[in-house]
Amino acid sequence: MSLQEPSGPPQQNVTMVAVDKGKSSAYAFRWAIRCIDNPIIIAVHVKNKNLLNRRYPLTLVTSSIHTPL
Repeated sequence: MSLQEPSGPPQQNVTMVAVDKGKSSAYAFRWAIRCIDNPIIIAVHVKNKNLLNRRYPLTLVTSSIHTPL
């Protein structure tokens, strides 16, 4: 059995850092830039939704989250 080199452009590693408006997110992003040896770092903005203050039952929220596309 022989190993074949993948065809096409070389694959690159990508680092994604989830950020929100908190101080920990800024620290995590700066840490990733400083400590991870990767030329591609993507910041993904995360907006948390508080499910406890909804006017409809939680079952509707969870069922809509888990519905396959």
